[in-house]
Parts: sequence; C-alpha cells; structure tokens
Amino acid sequence: MDTPSQKENGSKKATYNHTSQITLVQPKSSDGRHWSVFEKVLLALVLLFFVGFLIFVVLYATTEAATTTKEAKDKQADDDDRCYSADCVAVSAKIISSMNFSADPCDNFYNYACGGWERDNDIPDTESSWGQFDILNLANDNVLKKLVKDPKTKLIYKDNAAVQKAFKYYETCMNRSRINDQGAQPLIDLIADYHSWNVTGNGTWREESWNFTTAMIAIQRKWYANPFFAISTGADYYNSTVNVIELDQSGLGMTKDNYLNNGTDDEKIRQAYKKLMVDIVALLGAEGDDVERQMMEVFDFESKIAE
Repeated sequence: MDTPSQKENGSKKATYNHTSQITLVQPKSSDGRHWSVFEKVLLALVLLFFVGFLIFVVLYATTEAATTTKEAKDKQADDDDRCYSADCVAVSAKIISSMNFSADPCDNFYNYACGGWERDNDIPDTESSWGQFDILNLANDNVLKKLVKDPKTKLIYKDNAAVQKAFKYYETCMNRSRINDQGAQPLIDLIADYHSWNVTGNGTWREESWNFTTAMIAIQRKWYANPFFAISTGADYYNSTVNVIELDQSGLGMTKDNYLNNGTDDEKIRQAYKKLMVDIVALLGAEGDDVERQMMEVFDFESKIAE
C-alpha cells in the first residue's frame, strides 16, 4: 500500500512525463531538426497569405457574378423597353431617312435633322407649303376614301344617320356631271338668300333692303364663315372650370406679308389673287367694266384689315 508521499511522487512523475511528451512534439524539418522561429513566422505568413488569397477569390467571384447578373437584368430591361414591332421599325426608318448625316450638327443642326426629308419631299404644285402633317393628312384621306367607296362599309353603318350623310356628301361631291350641269347656280342661289350682292346681282341688289348686321349674323350662324371675326367657346383663362364665349380676328385670303410686303414674290401673289377675285365674280354672273374696279376696292379693304 502506497503512502501519501509515494502517491504525491507518482503524481509529480506523471505530470513530468506528460510535459516531456508535449515537449517532444516539436515541428521538424525534413532532415529531423527543429524549425526555427523565422521558419515558423514564414509559415504563418504563407498560411495567412493563402487564406487572404482564398477570401479575395471568393469575393471577386461573388462580385463578378453580381455584376454579370445586374448587366443581364439591365440588358433585359432595355430590351423590354424597346419596340420591335413593324410600326416602330417603319417609324425609325423614316426618322433616319429624314436626317442628313453628312451635315455637321454643330454647324447646322436643322440640316442635320431635316435635310434628308427636304431632299426627298418637294412641295407639290398645288400647295404653298408641305410638311409631315400634310403627308399624314393625305394618308388619312386615302383611308377614308377607301372606306366611303366600300359598299360593305355603307352596309355596316346603314342605321347611322350621321355616317350616311357623310356617304351622301362624298357622292354629291364626286358627281361631276351634275356639278358641271349646275355650274355656278347653287352659289348664286346662296347669295340671293342673303339679299344678293351688288357685284353679281345684275341690278337685283337694293341697299334699302340689305342690312349688314343681319346678313353677318345669318352667315355666322349657318355657315360659320367668320367674316371679320370668329366666334367660338373655350375654357376661361381665369377659371378653367367654366367656358366662355371667345372673339378672335378672322383670316384673310392671303397672309399679312403678301398684302403689305413689296418683294417680287409678294407682288406676283397679289396680282394672281386679284385676277382670281375677278375671275370668280365673273363666273358668278358679274358683268360690265365696273367689276374690276369693285374687286380692287375689296382688295384695298382687305389690305387695310391686314395692316
């Protein structure tokens, strides 16, 4: 049986042996010698660098994947916002063809943006100006013309009085033989309804039976011809919740510049306009040497309004 001192000595011995075993487990090089402090530090640095490199690779791969995903989403969003329909492609082609890429936008932006359109679109002889809206109106008129000439369309709207009137109006205008047979008589009858005209009335006009105010009101009410001024309704500028009656100046037969400017082109336009006035009243039955003088008085009156 061991004494307490023997047990104590045994414990110390066990502790010593354990410590000795730990001490014996030391890093060694391939030749069996222990690693130096420098080698240990170097190993730690290598391990630290390797771990840092792994972290960098992981972060880079994650960031690159996120960037690629974002670019893909942005590209998809851009593709979703773009229009590839036939109409969009046609409009894009028209815009491109309307441009003049040989012009420098810094020197002449108008030529750069519209030079191609002006090059490909001459003003028709029947028009004083020509633009994109004129082309659209012409295309719209062609669509309407096909519709009113189509018997199927007329059958579809057979119970619609307003549309039937449009068909009748078109057919009346296209009945050229009837128009030629009637000549100027419909317009002559219309003038007679307003107590004739001293220029075309061939002596039937009477000053005492004609009232300027009455005739102007009747023309405004029935024909919306707007002599001297135009009457309309619109939103009040000071209170848009209500409508008010609006009075505005009316138009003339030419532009203000054509009446007042002394340029060569303006003078040609004035002479052509005067001739047109005389020719029209002649077609309406005006006779005598005094007709031209009367129409020149009308022209002078219009010129004063243009001033």
